[in-house]
Amino acid sequence: MKRLACALALALPLAAQTNVDRGIAVQLAVSPHVLHDGDTIQVQFSLRDEATKTPLTGAHPAAWLAPRTRDCTANVARFLGGSIADRAPVDFNNYYVLALNDDASISVVDPRFSFGGSQLLAMIPLESRGEDWALDGNTLYVTEPAAGKVAVIDTTTWKVRATVNAPHAMRVQVHDAHAWIVGDEILVLDGDRVITRMPGKEIAFDDAHTAFVMNEDGVIRVDTRALSPRGEESGRPARPREAGKMPALLAWSSSAQMLYAADPDSGRVVAIRRGKIAATINATSGFTQLRFSGRFGFLPNPKNNIVEIIDAASNRIVQTADVPDAPDQVTFTSTLAYIRRRGSDSVMMIPLQNVGVSDAIGVADFTGGQHALGAGKFGALADSIVEAPDGPAVLVANPADRSIYYYKEGMAAPMGGFNNGSREPRAVLVVDRSLREKSNGVYATSAVVEDAGKYDVVFFLDSPRVVSCFPLEVAERPETTAKREHAVIVESLAPVVAARAGAPAQLRFRITDVSTHQTRAAGEVEIVVMEAPGVWQRRTTAMPSQDGTYAIEITPPSAGTYYAWIASAAAGLPINNPYFIRFEVD
Repeated sequence: MKRLACALALALPLAAQTNVDRGIAVQLAVSPHVLHDGDTIQVQFSLRDEATKTPLTGAHPAAWLAPRTRDCTANVARFLGGSIADRAPVDFNNYYVLALNDDASISVVDPRFSFGGSQLLAMIPLESRGEDWALDGNTLYVTEPAAGKVAVIDTTTWKVRATVNAPHAMRVQVHDAHAWIVGDEILVLDGDRVITRMPGKEIAFDDAHTAFVMNEDGVIRVDTRALSPRGEESGRPARPREAGKMPALLAWSSSAQMLYAADPDSGRVVAIRRGKIAATINATSGFTQLRFSGRFGFLPNPKNNIVEIIDAASNRIVQTADVPDAPDQVTFTSTLAYIRRRGSDSVMMIPLQNVGVSDAIGVADFTGGQHALGAGKFGALADSIVEAPDGPAVLVANPADRSIYYYKEGMAAPMGGFNNGSREPRAVLVVDRSLREKSNGVYATSAVVEDAGKYDVVFFLDSPRVVSCFPLEVAERPETTAKREHAVIVESLAPVVAARAGAPAQLRFRITDVSTHQTRAAGEVEIVVMEAPGVWQRRTTAMPSQDGTYAIEITPPSAGTYYAWIASAAAGLPINNPYFIRFEVD
């Protein structure tokens, strides 16, 4: 019984703490009950008006975990400043940008802070070029058609956890905690485990627990929880074709509560309600997508340089926009439809409030780079324009520019961008780790706490302005204590003075024991020197001098910022350790 009580205590959240500032009550709940370094911490803030007890909805709070200080609130200004020197140990406002590259890899970028001058946090290798991807919590699924695989990636470690055989896997969607893979057949995955297979070439989902699966017989409704045919279509599929081949696209309209099946070759779009054809719409052949925002469905058509818009209320095309340079993708925010044009460097924008109002459509555009958005070596089914979490804003992948651009709505041009080195970003995706409203007035997220110590959970709300701090302790694991007692750091012994391109530069350093502050005998060490953002690097080795220090000469090829990482097997110092020597070259 005592053991059971201990187990339950570890699973329970810490007792909720509540602070009141300027009439707003902020309650913090943290789990697990006992935190250790390396644990994933779950934080949940409940906000309410103290006088009326009304939940504060639609807020945009920020929070950090910071070492405990006497003036906790002073941390807010530092953290909001965005300097890498003032970065909190744990930032509950982070999101990460992923690029699906042309060289069978995925770049992981921190858009808020740069690392080594490049903003690159991780590189995830794939067996072949990715084609489509979808997130389910901390799991990312990536289809690899050439390899006939689906990569299952853990986004907490940025590692491929497993691969699943899926011949000709192309599309992937996530619904009801399962990944649905479309290839030679439809596979349904629970993590890396195949839980069912079914014939089908296209899928769509409603707002509840129904999947619409298109196969050679028509469209079957499948219960996404029981993974079995359901309802009136069980054994009696809807047939959205009148002649010719089966439509290639499926889309669900939440507003109309109808399924739409579309054939790009003929231009025919069929509306299906409760298994029966409700309407047939004759669009212009050549469209590449059918996507809905509210009651309006967008059909970008690169063949004819138009975007047609379907009104699900009347099941007819109500507007047609002339969009030159091959419009082929559409992405939505709450206010705008963004149209990618593969033959142009500019992105077209259509205000959603003007859609369906009159025959004419007002449009605007912004430049999404220096090259046409479709000028890359390889295309992808995944989106190259996605909504950013700190919007209203979008991220635009420009393969030929080898960059991802950040555009804030209302601006004339992108506010900035992330360079992807030598790789072409064919698609872009956001992994959002920031606080999000889970229910009325309740905001939650999770993060990994790397180090033990005494902390403050720092809470900030801009409007109304609220600042609150909550004490939190993270215990150290015994194995961490043992490791720390043998920990080392790399110390630079002298600055690299007046380094010039093409001339030798000397780096001098030592490996120091953290506990004794003495030079640690580390034997041969490996040094990796890299020019940011990773366009040039050299590897070399060095042996210690008589006093235990090290010195190497390196000839940087060009002006820029350089970083040197030192690894030592004898000292237990891996190459990806956090200690580096930075120097500038003129």
